[in-house]
Amino acid sequence: LQAFYELGNGQEAQREFQYLKVTDGQGIYKWTDYNGDGVQQLDEFEIAEYSDLAQYIRVYTNSVRYLPSNKNKLQLALFVNPAIVFNSENKFLKRWNFNISLNSQNSFYKKDKVLVLNPFEKSDNQILKNQNILTSVQFNPTEKSGWNGNYRFISNDNLINANFSNEEREQTSHFLNIGYWFNKEFRVDWENSVHDIKNSSQLFATRDYRLNNFETKPKATYKFTDAIQAELSSAYREKQRVDGEELLKAFDITGTIQWERKKTSIRGNFSFINNDFTGNNFSIVGNQMLDGLKPGKNQVWSVFIQQAINSFLQLNLTYEGRNSGDRTIHIGSMQVKASF
Repeated sequence: LQAFYELGNGQEAQREFQYLKVTDGQGIYKWTDYNGDGVQQLDEFEIAEYSDLAQYIRVYTNSVRYLPSNKNKLQLALFVNPAIVFNSENKFLKRWNFNISLNSQNSFYKKDKVLVLNPFEKSDNQILKNQNILTSVQFNPTEKSGWNGNYRFISNDNLINANFSNEEREQTSHFLNIGYWFNKEFRVDWENSVHDIKNSSQLFATRDYRLNNFETKPKATYKFTDAIQAELSSAYREKQRVDGEELLKAFDITGTIQWERKKTSIRGNFSFINNDFTGNNFSIVGNQMLDGLKPGKNQVWSVFIQQAINSFLQLNLTYEGRNSGDRTIHIGSMQVKASF
């Protein structure tokens, strides 16, 4: 068990930011002119799903206002191995691991309060929140034979104050994965997840929404030799907007092959994705539900090559492509990394 708790006060900076265009592929964000007025507005920028769309970066301006604030921070981490707790040699108990971690960091507008003791307090005076909870249960995680599985619960609640207004995103997720090793070369997995996502903004009504998402994904992995491994998976996804009409039912098939030998690694994959979408896809919510793709049939593929040149230089080559029915997009990049 590890625990940390901190109280304090100080000044919290309120900042304005804007987006600047950079060389294609060198940014983080993309701009979509949702209202068609040709004017870039803050609620029209989102993190780009693909590198060719990443044309903007976010920079903070010199407009800063400091608010007196109360702060608290709590960190907890607990790892439990039942066999150790009960001092047992039971083989079944040795297969289980439990893990819990919590991180809560908050800032509140000070007003007349000296300190805020509760790390989970909800208040209209809150100007920063970063709360993360992770709980996991693992069964047989290291063995490469027989059954294995894990369950994870993740809860994130993040609030930021920018452009002198608050935006909050809450997400709770459940993951259940089950796998079986037939032998050291062949295994199958069944991955399932459920997500509840809520976003709220004081400044932009277009960023107020709530989504319920579900995904189930069977997967098979086969290792032909020490150098070659292949993977085939299919997935069914449902994403539904609780406070609107948007609904996505998606099915995809993905194949991946990987080759590794000495200093060289090559990985390629191809995905066919069919998006059955209801609602306005040309919207913030529609774009998020479709992950940057289009309603209907989509194909996405990539090839990644990694080559160690010597002990401190590494060459990376990346090729990505996609087609959503109207046109095919090809993206290529080269990177040399040096380690000292």
